[in-house]
Amino acid sequence: MSDGSNELRRGGAPHPARTRLATGAFCAASAHFALLAASGHLRWEHYVLDGVLAAFALGGRRTAALLRAGLPLWLALFLYLDLQQLAFASLRGEIHTGDLFLLDAALFPAPGEEPMPWAAWFATRANPIADLFAGIAYMGFVAPFFGTLLVYLFVEPDRAEAMGWCFFAANVIAVSAYTLYPAAPPWYVLAHGLGPADPTALPHSAGAGRFDEMFGVGVF
Repeated sequence: MSDGSNELRRGGAPHPARTRLATGAFCAASAHFALLAASGHLRWEHYVLDGVLAAFALGGRRTAALLRAGLPLWLALFLYLDLQQLAFASLRGEIHTGDLFLLDAALFPAPGEEPMPWAAWFATRANPIADLFAGIAYMGFVAPFFGTLLVYLFVEPDRAEAMGWCFFAANVIAVSAYTLYPAAPPWYVLAHGLGPADPTALPHSAGAGRFDEMFGVGVF
């Protein structure tokens, strides 16, 4: 087996490639932090994300696998937290509200005299059992992904890296879809009506808030 393959098994790319990756990641984290600080958009999560990526980049062989898997996750969060808000917002057209809400009611009507989407139906027919399972599912959908990612980090680092890039690709698709066709969620239409959307409206936990009330927590 070649020296390069041995390097891969020990948790990183061959030395020159690993060095380039670490240098690029450290520069990306530093530039990102400096740019946000200069523009006044720095938040606590940026300290964490950029600090962790920089630490992985400086860790050498010991953190090479973490860097390879963590870099696409950092890019996904950079895309979601920063680019989407600061750069892509100006590219979006009108936010769809009533048309999509009514189309949902026409294609997937809930029981009742008048067609309504299921979101509106459940909003007036709360069920504690349904709220419990919905809350658990909504709260825990990330755990299987990151749990598997952590296992692969120690067993098959290459698979962990592949999962990281899949996560990044999924976020690219999601952000692109919302940029091309921005749509308000059902709770917004129920709370604010079918008229033009207000992009400055505060977020709301909607039906997930009933899960918080059930357990006296603030997860959502």
